[in-house]
Amino acid sequence: MYKIIFCDLDGTLYNAKEEISDYNIEIIKKIRAKGIHFVPCTGRHFSAWDTIEHDSGIRFGSIIANNGSMIYRGGQPVYLKALSNEYIYKTVEIAKKMQINFNLCTDSYAYRYDYTASQFVLKKRYDPGTTTADMSQIEDVMKNRAIYKIGLSSKDLRLVNTVREMIYEACNNDVDIVSSVPTLLEVGYKGISKGTAILKYCELLGVDVKDTIGIGDSLNDIEMLKTVGLSCCPKGALKLIEEMVDYVSPCDNNRAVGEILEHFCGD
Repeated sequence: MYKIIFCDLDGTLYNAKEEISDYNIEIIKKIRAKGIHFVPCTGRHFSAWDTIEHDSGIRFGSIIANNGSMIYRGGQPVYLKALSNEYIYKTVEIAKKMQINFNLCTDSYAYRYDYTASQFVLKKRYDPGTTTADMSQIEDVMKNRAIYKIGLSSKDLRLVNTVREMIYEACNNDVDIVSSVPTLLEVGYKGISKGTAILKYCELLGVDVKDTIGIGDSLNDIEMLKTVGLSCCPKGALKLIEEMVDYVSPCDNNRAVGEILEHFCGD
């Protein structure tokens, strides 16, 4: 029997309306009642834990966030891997030079600068609202806070691709850059991924990774899907993902998670 389910959020558990269907919630509750762990595994910041619990009405015991650089269990961090100060400064300097939107993910805040709105936004972990702050604060953030992921985004795909190459060159290819969508770059610690976090999580719980299921749909899910015992995706996932997984659900992301869980973890 499978013991842990690792599940991506956007495009997998969340549907096109950015909602979790009642069917998926029902089936998640059923498999949890059988003692099977369900662990959100996301590129989002740690604050996704609050969001998913609010949206599903389920109290999840754990989350893997920021593409594997953060693992929280029982409300406490059990694994954190921050970027080096050198690479943080180099990446932010490139973002400023190229005027591309960026955010800095710490353990408790997501700091975002939007060049379109020309404001630096502070978003609290437990506060759905935002508070504007001056750009000068960014130096203090980089100097005094550990940063686990830097996100950069633009609708201009040429700019996104140019910035990716600039960051790789400036950091001597010593960072990893993944994308869940073409307009987004996510810069993280070299060698850290959803896959490495899954191995760490299984080690902490004493579970053999072959007894796990991973469900994802996009490029930042590749290492997760390579690592788990059984890899799955919803219908309509990226073609590359559909071609690599063990099982493609006949359902899209409105019902795929529930269908997969019933298929492999049902009675």
